[in-house]
Order: sequence, then C-alpha cells, then structure tokens
Amino acid sequence: QTEEFDGTSWTEVADLATPRYAGAGAASGSPSGRQISGYTGTAFTAETEEWSWDSTLAAGTWASSNDMNTSRNHFSGFGTQTAALAAAGYVTPTVQALVESYDGSSWTETTNVNTARRLSAGNGSTTAGLVVAGKDATADVAITEEWNGSTWTETGDINTTRRKHGNAMQGTTEAALVFGGDPPSTLDYAESFNGTSWTEE
Repeated sequence: QTEEFDGTSWTEVADLATPRYAGAGAASGSPSGRQISGYTGTAFTAETEEWSWDSTLAAGTWASSNDMNTSRNHFSGFGTQTAALAAAGYVTPTVQALVESYDGSSWTETTNVNTARRLSAGNGSTTAGLVVAGKDATADVAITEEWNGSTWTETGDINTTRRKHGNAMQGTTEAALVFGGDPPSTLDYAESFNGTSWTEE
C-alpha cells in the first residue's frame, strides 16, 4: 500500500506492483519518489519502482524501472528520483558494504562504505550524504560515514549505538537529525549533527 500526505492528512493512493518490506526509498520536493529493493517474504528483490504524478488526472502511479545490481534489504536509500544512492544492507547471511548510484534510469556500482552494515540510517544526495549507525556482522555500530560524491570518510560517531530497526534521519551533511531506533527496547532519543559531531537533544 501507498499513502500520500498533503501536510494535514493521509490518503491511500496506487499500490506498489511488488509488495515488499525492509527496502528503502528516496524522494524529491515534488510529488515523486522511488521505492527500491527489499524482501518479498520469500526472496530478496532488486526491483525498482518509480512514482509519478499526473497533475491533469490528480493521480499518481508506480512504474517499474531497471533493477539494482545486487538484491538486498535493510539498506540506506537517499537522494532524489533521478539521482539516488543505495548503501550497505543485507543478503543472507552477509552484511553488505556495496553502494549503487541511480541516474533516473539505471544503477551503477560505486565506492563501498568502509564498514559493512545493515539497518543504518541515511540522508543526503549523490554528492553529499551520510550513513549512520546500524549493525555489522556481530554488533551494533555507532559509526558515521560521509559521502562526497566519490569516497566515504568516517566522521564523528553517534552517542547511542542502538539506532536500528526504524531509526530515521533528516537534514544535510552539515545539519542532520537522527531519531528513534530499536531493539532491545524502542528509543525516543534524538541526536543532531553539525558536520563534525553528534549531540543528544
């Protein structure tokens, strides 16, 4: 199912073609967006679907685009419908460091993150982004990595490592906010990033 928010209330709109969970998405300021990869309940999928809005009909639809190169779930997705990044993730039984970029039509493998992980939060653009926290092969991690369009650089760690399973993130590489997270218990913590370090709010 897909729901659209108009600033006040939610309305059900056109469904995805392929039901899935633990995927990721990206969106721009206009009524467009993209849902990528994930798990269908029986298999990992690399499928990409793009949302488009028809202002004449006042309705939107999902349309399939080219698949990612590597099927996965529990990864970070950020950017816009025509310029996006998918970073890290999980394919049984291995956490991934793989990163792919999207140009609005096809996916291209690019520089891997330094620390393979799943369940991380991500935000930014294809030239300036962040991947924060998550879980590596054995434990939660507090690591923040910053993307400059070609390479990943480790920067200040978050203060609370248990930020996975539903953590969310907004902002830029110079002013970001990460909040929520789980388990073993759900978190109501929020931390802000100033481009160098994290501060609990």
